[in-house]
Parts: sequence; structure tokens; C-alpha cells
Amino acid sequence: MAIDMFLKVEGASGESKDSNHKGWTDITSFSWGASQPGNMSVGGGGGAGKVCFNDLHVNALVDKSTRLC
Repeated sequence: MAIDMFLKVEGASGESKDSNHKGWTDITSFSWGASQPGNMSVGGGGGAGKVCFNDLHVNALVDKSTRLC
């Protein structure tokens, strides 16, 4: 399934051609995740550990919003 994704960053103007997202950046993909470690030892209830969130990674083509240095 295809989906259009856009990113708006304050102070950075992107080059999206989408009429509803002028000045935004077109996103080609992203990844993000979370895990909830638990202890599955004998007699344990599996644990109720806190959720650990992973970094958000965003991929986009280079445009005028991209800082190279």
C-alpha cells in the first residue's frame, strides 16, 4: 500500500509539490519502535517493565531544507 508522508520542521522550508503541504519535506520512509523487556523466570509474572522507545529515523531526498554542514 502506497502512502504519502511529509515532515514540517520549524525554521526549515522543504520543497514538497503536494498542494496541501507546501513548504514541507517529502518523506521516503521512516522507522521507529518500542520494546517492553520482561523477566520470564520460573514463578514470575513476566514483569511489568517500562516501555523503551527507539529513535525515530526519517529518510528524505535532499532538498533546500537539508543541512549538509
